[in-house]
Amino acid sequence: LSFPADQEALARLEFRQDGKQRALGVFPASVGNPMIMYFYESVVRDMAESAGGSPFYIRNRVKEALVEPSDITSGEAVVDGQKIATQTIRLYPFEGDPNRDRMQGFGDLELSVTMSEEVPGWYVSFVAEAPQLDGQAAVYRSEVRLVGLERRP
Repeated sequence: LSFPADQEALARLEFRQDGKQRALGVFPASVGNPMIMYFYESVVRDMAESAGGSPFYIRNRVKEALVEPSDITSGEAVVDGQKIATQTIRLYPFEGDPNRDRMQGFGDLELSVTMSEEVPGWYVSFVAEAPQLDGQAAVYRSEVRLVGLERRP
């Protein structure tokens, strides 16, 4: 992103698919890449709608998971046909939660963020998945992945 000096630095997020587009929101660019906030708010909304829980409770558990110690793993990803070095952090916001049995499969939700200094905005992917037990399909899966860069004149 680049902004003229006389304009406020705002990131305008849009969802584009099959020639259609929808505004997702406008965020101050000064606080970093807004995609992470958009992604996690979408997961909170989806979980609250699917499992019938309070979005405030869900959001607070995610915030608490952000300050808990987490493992970071190194790896690789392909962006624009190029291999890049990555680091991935995984969060389990409902691990040990006393209400997890009432979450209709979301109690095992895993949130992962893959990052690389080699891509603009730092984020390569965001994944939220609540796996189904006994080899069934996932209860929930949402993924946002950077696949390439659009260069504009």
